[in-house]
Order: sequence, then structure tokens, then C-alpha cells
Amino acid sequence: MIDLCSKYSNNLSLNDENKKCWKKNDFSNDTNNSILSLHISVYENSKEASSDFLNKSFKKSWLIQKQKQINPAPTFVSQNSFEFQRQQNDKVPEPEVTQFKVSQGLFNEGQKPANPPPVGRPLCLSAGEKLHNRFIVESLIGQGSFGQIFAGKDTLKNNRKVAIKVEPRFINNTGAAADQDPRRLIIERNVLIELRGKRHIPLIYASGKSSASNENPYFVMEFLGDNLTNLRKARKEQKLSQSTSFRIAQQISLALENLHSIGYIHRDIKPSNCCIGMENKKRIYLVDFGMCRKWRLDDGKTRSPREKAPFRGTIRYASHRALIQQECGPADDLIGWLYSVIELYVGHLPWAKTPDPLEIIRQKSSISIQELCESMPPPFFECFEYANSLGLNVIPDYVKVQKCLHDCLPDNCNINEPFDWE
Repeated sequence: MIDLCSKYSNNLSLNDENKKCWKKNDFSNDTNNSILSLHISVYENSKEASSDFLNKSFKKSWLIQKQKQINPAPTFVSQNSFEFQRQQNDKVPEPEVTQFKVSQGLFNEGQKPANPPPVGRPLCLSAGEKLHNRFIVESLIGQGSFGQIFAGKDTLKNNRKVAIKVEPRFINNTGAAADQDPRRLIIERNVLIELRGKRHIPLIYASGKSSASNENPYFVMEFLGDNLTNLRKARKEQKLSQSTSFRIAQQISLALENLHSIGYIHRDIKPSNCCIGMENKKRIYLVDFGMCRKWRLDDGKTRSPREKAPFRGTIRYASHRALIQQECGPADDLIGWLYSVIELYVGHLPWAKTPDPLEIIRQKSSISIQELCESMPPPFFECFEYANSLGLNVIPDYVKVQKCLHDCLPDNCNINEPFDWE
């Protein structure tokens, strides 16, 4: 039996300085993610703080080069019999994009901002402002550490609802306008463009700079529904049914396949970064691409692993490679998603109530895959063992993954039956 302890115990020892970093804050709790009904749950204050303090001892300076669109390598595209087809009326428009530098923070419709804009921080856009001569800004619906999210409407498409993500230009001490280098939203924008038209990925419609609001950079994208964490917690039993859980599992694994095929890894896979569609509530979308990292270069070669890779993500769902600050690859995204599926189906992970990050790491390293999956259908254990066996730069065999997840469905499952929230 392969277990997580035998694989990672040699790498788990942390020096005193690292221990101080881990203990300085408790960021294993996903409370902040669940308080807000996240539309695209990104860069919450707690998550930003967690990444910052984790990496305090390992600060490195590096340049994130301007991302170029690449053609997915044919060898990574599988003919997957389990693919969910896009709706026939799903058209993929060319986004009206403009090069810009911007950061992000998107939240869901119907929610007041968790933290109103601090005194002295104005709104980045004005209600009624028109962008790209078609998108009307309506109201602020949320904000993160780096930007704000507005609801809007597309006047060229029957006033359909859109999400507008925007970042202020000024961040210096004098209050003067200054161009930032908000790398996260540069990455997210480019990833969304490269994934345009792919299943289970939200559409980006346009990007630019507001001419009426201090030239604040923004982009406009598809408006989505609630996230899976909130949908699970809305259930009386705090968990999803077997039919819903594993149909969800199949859809997001397809989204991961699409992401990995263009050479990126996500690095923050979790239920609150997966949202249902506004119109088609059976469609699940992977969101929050701001932490993506390119693991395969444009020439097809993989990047050399760093000696120490700064932690990115959420401890509860992170792979062991991520937790011990080793370089991560596609398999680590898949492992994060399998942790998420356990939480959705069982209702919790074994370390969900553990406040100490170091203790979470120890629990993750000591529990066997068999123990972890004891409440899951048997094919899920096979899937987790497979994901755990993969090397750094190996793309998972997603046909195999899909078959395992499909085999976890109840025998009498109708794939078109309502989901738990319908």
C-alpha cells in the first residue's frame, strides 16, 4: 500500500525559520472563502496573507515574462469519451482585448462587499460608466486585496449580465498615479484567452483601461453562479450526493486537462474556485487563474524545477510537494482536486478543524491513501493512488481519471438528473 507518509517523510523536516513562518498565522481555515458567495474566489485577504508569510523566508525576485499564446501540443489532446459537450448555442466570441497590467478580486452577485472600500480608496469604476462602447457598469459587488468586481451588462447582447474586474492604477505613497505590475491578472487574462472556447472555462469578453476613471485597467468576463463550497454548506447534511459529487468531479477534471494542455498549472484548486453557470446550473466552471504558473515553455520544454518553490495555494487542499515547497506539476493540481472531491462528498477532510498548519502537514503525511479514501467508492482510491504516483512533469492520463470518476457514480445514475442545488 502506497501512503503519503512513506513518500514524503524524508522531505518533511522543517528548519526553525520555516516553522516560525508556518506558525505565524493560521490560514488553514477556509472561512473567508465561505463567508462570501464567491463568483471567482481569488486573492482573499486571508489567502494573500498566507502566501506572503509562507514565503517570507524564501523571497526571490523574478520576472514573469509577457505570456504568448501557444498552440496546444497534439500529444496532450485526448479523445475523451467522457467529455461534456458545450451547449449548441455556446458561441465563442473573440475577446476585445487590450494589453494592460492589472490585478484581481472577483465575488458573486447579490453579496455586499465583505470589506467596504477603505476611507481614501475610491471606487475604480463609476455606476453607469460605459466600457468598450458596450458594457455598462452597474454596481460594486465585492473586492479583494488587489481590486474590485462590478456587476455590469452587455448592451450588444440583450443586456446580459457580465462581471467586470478592475484594479486601481495608483499605489504609491504620494497618491500619485503609478503603473503597477500586477502580475496575477496579467496571467489570468492571458490564460483565459488561451483557454477561450474550452469546456468548463469562463469566457473573457474584453479588456482595456477606463477612460472615465483614471484609466484603471479592467477586463470583462462571463458572470457565473455560486461556488461549490457555498453550495455544499447550504445543504442540511453539509455534503453533496454521490451522483452530484462525481459528475462535478468529472467536469473539473476536464477543465484541468484543458489547462494542462496549454502548459499551465493552476496551483490553487479547491471547491470555492469552482462555480456553477448562471443559466446552465449543471455546468461547472474552474475559475481563479491568477496563481497559474507555466510549467511547459513555448518550445515544448518543461521548466527546470526551482530549488525552493514559494508556496501558492490553500493548505487544506495543497499537495505535499506544494506544502514542502517543492516545484509542482499537473499531478499536484489533480491531487488538490481529489482532496476537494472528498470534502464535497464526505463533508469534510480529516484535518478540516486543525488550526496549526504544521499539524495539517503532519496529518497529511501520515495518513495512508486507503484511510483517506475509506468513505469513497473503491475506484476513487485507484484514482488517488494513480495521481500520487505521477512525476513532476507528467500530465495525468485524463481518460483513465475520467473512467475512475465515472465508475464512482451510482449504478442507477442518470447523468441528466438534477444536481443537488436544482
